[in-house]
Amino acid sequence: MIPLQVVDLLSPEESQEVWSKVLALRHLWRSFGGGSEFAVGASSYLDGPTSREYFELAAKWRPLLLEKFGWLYERIQQAVAPVLRGAADLPVSYSDELGLPGFVCLLDSKQRQRWAGVHVDFGVQTWMKFENQTFDLGRCGTFTLPVHLPPTSCGLLVWPQITANHVYRYAKKHGIPLHEASKALARHFPFYERQVYVAGQLVIHSGQILHEAEAWDPPNGEGRITLQGHAVVRSGKWELFW
Repeated sequence: MIPLQVVDLLSPEESQEVWSKVLALRHLWRSFGGGSEFAVGASSYLDGPTSREYFELAAKWRPLLLEKFGWLYERIQQAVAPVLRGAADLPVSYSDELGLPGFVCLLDSKQRQRWAGVHVDFGVQTWMKFENQTFDLGRCGTFTLPVHLPPTSCGLLVWPQITANHVYRYAKKHGIPLHEASKALARHFPFYERQVYVAGQLVIHSGQILHEAEAWDPPNGEGRITLQGHAVVRSGKWELFW
C-alpha cells in the first residue's frame, strides 16, 4: 500500500498562476451544496462513476483542462509515476475515458462536510467493482495538490492503522453504512497523524487508509482550492483520473 508522501511540485509563483487560471474559469465552476462548494471538471465520486453523465462531462471538460493546465498534468504525471511504480511496476498515464484530475474549490468551511468527512476512497473501489477487478489496497492511489489556501492552517488527518478492509469488516459486523463505520473507527482510534497542506506540494497516498480534510476557519472567500486525482490499475497500467 502506498504510504503518504509529499513532493515539491510548484513554486509559489506557479501556484499563483494555477489559481489565477482556475479563478478565470469562475463562470464554469460547478456548484455543490449551498453555493460555497464548487468543482472544476468531472468527478467520479460526485457525478457517479458508472453514470452516463460522468463520461459525458469527462469528455466535455477534457479539451479545456488540457488547454489551460496541460503543463501541470505533465508535471503531476512525472511526480506520481515513481511512487505508483513502487507499488506496481506498470506504465502510468491519464485515462482516455475517465475525467482528468480537477479542482475542488471550498470557499466556506461551514459547508465542508460533503468533502471533508472521515473516509476512505470508496469511489476508487467502485471502479474495481464496476470492471470486475479484484480490489487490492496496493494497486490504487490518490493525490492532492493545494494551489490556494486560507491564512489559517489546514491539512489532512490520517489514521495509518485503519484501512478500507477494517472499515468494511466493522460495517458488516455492526450492520451500519460505510460512512458511519468510518466515523465510529475514527472515534475509537483517536491516534491520527496530521499532514499540513502547503500550496504547491503534492500529497500522495493510497486513499485506502482512513483520512479526513482538516477543518479551517477562514474569512468567507479565503477558501481551500486543491487539485484532486486518483489512480487505479486498469488493463495492465496505472490510469490517473478524478
